[in-house]
Amino acid sequence: MAQNVIKFFFCRSLKKLVFSSSASSVVVVDRGSRMTEEQSQMAAYEPPNPNPPPTQQPAEKKPQRRVGAKPPPDRAPRSIYCFSVKNPLRKKFIEVVEWKAFEFLILVTILGNCVALAVYTPFPAEDTNETNLILEKVEYVFLVIFTGECIMKIIAYGFWQHPTAYLR
Repeated sequence: MAQNVIKFFFCRSLKKLVFSSSASSVVVVDRGSRMTEEQSQMAAYEPPNPNPPPTQQPAEKKPQRRVGAKPPPDRAPRSIYCFSVKNPLRKKFIEVVEWKAFEFLILVTILGNCVALAVYTPFPAEDTNETNLILEKVEYVFLVIFTGECIMKIIAYGFWQHPTAYLR
């Protein structure tokens, strides 16, 4: 004796509930209409499932990043053997060094230094003029700015031992 298996599913293309059995009879029911007694008996019959779905444990969810966001940077655990990642001075230097305005300031300083070097006129036998005297004093300002940047980046990123270090 053949076992009569009834299947029902929602057909999206028809937007209707479809019942079918192994006897190849198909019943299509509109969403708003009522089922006949035969249709409700077909829907009430659920054949035993020989292969129950395996129970899956919920997978651990990864924290989701914003679309287009940069991944968090890999920081050296210690900078120049002194400053840990949680050190407030190092945190502040990381914040300053990665600030866009700081990068812009450094680029403007580099441009200003290039202009100062182009304007400087060397004279033989230690001779000089007024412009060169001013530029020699301006060079000390550039020296302080670039030294400050170097020290902040070394403390923020480390010196050379980590892949994201200052000298790498």
